[in-house]
Amino acid sequence: MLSQDVTVVHAGSGRKILGKLKEARGELTALAEKVPEKLTEELVALIRMPWVREPVLNEGRQLRLDRAVNREALLAQTRGVRLHVPCSHCKKGQGPFTVCAAVPGHLNGSCASCHYNNSGSRCSLRSGKLLLVQLQSQKENTQLRSDF
Repeated sequence: MLSQDVTVVHAGSGRKILGKLKEARGELTALAEKVPEKLTEELVALIRMPWVREPVLNEGRQLRLDRAVNREALLAQTRGVRLHVPCSHCKKGQGPFTVCAAVPGHLNGSCASCHYNNSGSRCSLRSGKLLLVQLQSQKENTQLRSDF
């Protein structure tokens, strides 16, 4: 993985932390997994899921982790399924993350980038569309594997 400069606003402290992402489980994952004072059911469920990727931020983006919903989005990005067909928001390169990822059954059906700042209602994956997209992605992956 390439290193990337990131600026993160720590929950509750308001101070910026600059870091280099060099290891597979880097600073953003460590920040996401740090248990905040105020836990939501969604945070607890996401923390218990296995880690699958280190999040990569879109250029110039900062994360504000002082809101539970933003921490949920960051955790979902580290645990969710990478969608081969991104939502319309992610397709335009909007949102904090470079990868459109979602956790089926969580975040009200939106991807992690759209869930950030409590903006999940704009996600084109909502209203059951995520399941269809996930099934299509799995079918494509299975077909690709059988071609070898």
